[in-house]
Amino acid sequence: MHPHRDIEGLTYVVEGLFGHEDNVGGAFGPLPAGSVQRMTLGRGALHSERNASETEPMRFIQIWILPFRANLAPHVEQKVLTTADRTNRLLRAFSGSGEGAVKVYGDVEGFVSRLETGEQVSHAFGAGRAGYLYAIDGVFTVNGEKLTGGDAVKVFDETEIELTAVEDSELILLDIPVDYDPVGVWAP
Repeated sequence: MHPHRDIEGLTYVVEGLFGHEDNVGGAFGPLPAGSVQRMTLGRGALHSERNASETEPMRFIQIWILPFRANLAPHVEQKVLTTADRTNRLLRAFSGSGEGAVKVYGDVEGFVSRLETGEQVSHAFGAGRAGYLYAIDGVFTVNGEKLTGGDAVKVFDETEIELTAVEDSELILLDIPVDYDPVGVWAP
């Protein structure tokens, strides 16, 4: 178990079974590959992540975002997303609105996708917005530039991006504000 405060941890399970435990709500999971979880760690909490399988490997991606305000009550929400849910589309997995996605208390829209070879999806950014794109596996292009598994890019000054799979690929895309005000322990 380890502590955090005034952040939200967004987790995407890439492979295996993800196990979570904390001191504010108990144990969650195990979550299979493709699942997402948000843990709000406002006032502070202890938590741990672990491989929920004794025999199979586990891999996950975790991104921290700043919430709208400090000292939010600790809370966990998670959702199982199937391969079909995220295939050949940008599936909204995290959202400030919570509409059909895991609700976050920060200004972010998070998408996951599994693109089959030759498939294409696009995403438009609003004014004052930018992106963070991580290539989990495979090979795809972003507005014609090639990314391979493990690559990441920040997307600035683009109104829209087109993602085209050169081979079967998996990715995560965050739509975030260019400017933000740090809160709580992060405030100057």
